[in-house]
Amino acid sequence: MNPHDLVRPRAWIGLFPAETQEVLKAVARKIRARTFSVVYSYGPAELKAKLRAMGIESGDSLILQSMFSHLNGFSGDPIDVTNCILEILGPDGNLFMVSMCYDGSAREYLQQGKPFNVRRTPSHMGLLSEQFRRKKGVLRSANPMHPVLAFGPRAEWLVAGHEDLAYSCGEDSPFERMLEIDTKALLFDVDLEVLTFMHYLEHKFRDSAPVDVYTREPIGGTIIDQNGVEKNFSVYPFASEAMKLRNFGVVYDEMLRRGLVRVGRVGNTNLQVVRLRDVMICGEALVTQGVHLFAHAGEPARVKPLRGGRRPRKARKERE
Repeated sequence: MNPHDLVRPRAWIGLFPAETQEVLKAVARKIRARTFSVVYSYGPAELKAKLRAMGIESGDSLILQSMFSHLNGFSGDPIDVTNCILEILGPDGNLFMVSMCYDGSAREYLQQGKPFNVRRTPSHMGLLSEQFRRKKGVLRSANPMHPVLAFGPRAEWLVAGHEDLAYSCGEDSPFERMLEIDTKALLFDVDLEVLTFMHYLEHKFRDSAPVDVYTREPIGGTIIDQNGVEKNFSVYPFASEAMKLRNFGVVYDEMLRRGLVRVGRVGNTNLQVVRLRDVMICGEALVTQGVHLFAHAGEPARVKPLRGGRRPRKARKERE
C-alpha cells in the first residue's frame, strides 16, 4: 500500500457531524505524519550523500529554494538541512536564499509604505529561509522587492548595492552576480516554477514581451539598513499584465529536454539541481529561435514544466 493513501480521510467521514469530522481529520493527520516519519525516514548523512551524488561539491556557490514539511521524512530539525548543505560547501563555498517579506504581490506590499528593516523584517519564503536569515554571519541585501540572503566568502560582494537598483533582478543584481560565480540552484521539495532566477531572464528579455514588463512609475519607500540607518529607495515592480503572460514553462521544458536538470529523491523529499548558467543559455537560445518567454496573441501562457510522473508537493505561490 502507498503510504500516501494511509489514513487519508475518506468520503465516509462526511457522514459524521461537522465537529466530529474535524476531530477525525486531525487524528488522521497525526497518524499519517507518524507513518511517514517511519516509512520515509532519513537523516543528515543520507541527505549529504544524495546531494553529493547530485553534483553539489565543496567550494560550490548554491542558491537553495525549499519547502520544509513534516511529511518529507527528514529526521532532523529544519536547521539541520541548511547545516548539511554548508558542510558540503565547506569554507570556500557560498549559500544563498531569497527572503521576500510578502506573501502575495510585491506591488501591494510596497504600496503599504512599511519600512523594510534589513535585520528585522522576517522572510516569508519558508522556514529554512527565515532560520537562515537569523544565522550569525548571514548577510541580507537591502532591496525590498527581492532581498537575498548570503553566507560565505562572496556574501558581502553579492549583496552590496542591491538597495540602489531600480530593477531588483536586473543588471548588477545578486542574480546577475550569481551567474558570474557559476551558482547552482537546489530545489528542496519545490519544482522548477519557483526558481526566482527566472526574473533575471524576464528582465533581460523584456523587450520581447508584448506588454511592459514593469510598471511605468516606480514605487518609493524607506529602508532601515544593517546599521539601523534609514535610506530612501525607488523600485519598479513587475506589471500585472506581464505577470499573467509569463511563459517560463518553455525554458524548463528545454532544460529537461537537454538533460540539464539533475533529479533525486531521498525519503519523501524530491530534489532537483540546475546550473543558473544552463537556465540562461536555454532561455537565450529560445528567444533567438523566436520562442516567447511571454505569451503573445493567441499563445497560451504556462509557468510550469510539462512532464509526467509524480511532482513535488504543491509549493508556496511564487512571489513577483
